[in-house]
Amino acid sequence: MLGFPLELKYNTAMKKKVFASDFDNTLHFQDGFHKKDLEAIKKFQSEGNLFGLCTGRSLMGSLELTEGALSFDFLITVTGACIFDGSKKVLFRKTVKKESWERFLAKYEVLYHPVLNTGYQIYSHYDDYGKIEDYSSLDDFKEGLCGVSFYAGEKSDLVREEINREFKGEIEAYANGPFIDAIPYGCSKGEGIQELKKILGVEEIAGMGDAKNDLPLLKEAHPSFTFPSSPMEVKSVVTAVVPCLADAIVFVEKN
Repeated sequence: MLGFPLELKYNTAMKKKVFASDFDNTLHFQDGFHKKDLEAIKKFQSEGNLFGLCTGRSLMGSLELTEGALSFDFLITVTGACIFDGSKKVLFRKTVKKESWERFLAKYEVLYHPVLNTGYQIYSHYDDYGKIEDYSSLDDFKEGLCGVSFYAGEKSDLVREEINREFKGEIEAYANGPFIDAIPYGCSKGEGIQELKKILGVEEIAGMGDAKNDLPLLKEAHPSFTFPSSPMEVKSVVTAVVPCLADAIVFVEKN
């Protein structure tokens, strides 16, 4: 289930609160969603507030795990390169030119078996991450690609640095644990929050994340939250460290 189109709430957004959450290991865990979090989100939305995602996933990659569990009023996907409203309408989208992706894939495809992300859906020649729709060539993506992701293991920080050095001005990479998310240069979860502020006409959006790739989100969001188990670098930038997403939502409701 999806939320109402954002444009239906534009006129009242100034009076409402907005919360953007990371997806993996913030809202959704290895054991699934936590009941307390889902109840807090639904209560928050029932009071007219807006709740959505700020994730490295694609739109469908997020929704396939949430169908029937909860609805979203917005989704910032591909680490800030795309924004959708609750009816799947594209509100913002950045891509990288095909020639840049061709050079990128020539360097990393054989080594890392990447997944290509249009913002809406993912594609791959490989089955490393389960059954994913294949593609013939980059010419298949008439509207361009927003991101490429792959598993780099313990080399993730080194690979991130290499990408940011060799593709500066074209592609920017973030390490999400052992995974690499490569997106348009200048994009980040923080930029996604900035763009959403413009779309909604609000000055503040609350946010929560758990990892280093969430730092741009947490620095741009206010108030911002993370977990006691998060890296110190993450805990050092947030408004509050909380045990769960539900507690962060309660904090926002009361302040």
